[in-house]
Amino acid sequence: MLSYGRWLRNQFEAGTRIEFSDTRPATLRVLVVEDEADINALISARLVAKGYKVDEAFNGKEAIQRLTDSDYGLVFLDPAMPDINGGEVLDSPRRCSVGVTVIIVTAFGSQ
Repeated sequence: MLSYGRWLRNQFEAGTRIEFSDTRPATLRVLVVEDEADINALISARLVAKGYKVDEAFNGKEAIQRLTDSDYGLVFLDPAMPDINGGEVLDSPRRCSVGVTVIIVTAFGSQ
């Protein structure tokens, strides 16, 4: 099974057009939480190109701080970060507000 991170890199390198939904791009704030800089940049770039307001976090501590400081409608979250994992980010008292959509993004494939 190909991991999402590897799949995303392969698609980008092959020049494949990766589409995200066009739901409310002007008003939807998105947080991308991914410790691998290249994957973070790929996701963020596609969302920005579609008109979304995107913030990036590269670790769990930074994610919790951003979630504390701002309201997001969508969060792309890596569950396996080295400092604070994605589950701990979601369990934090300062976690996402009610109603936020969280998409789990991982570079680890299943076997």
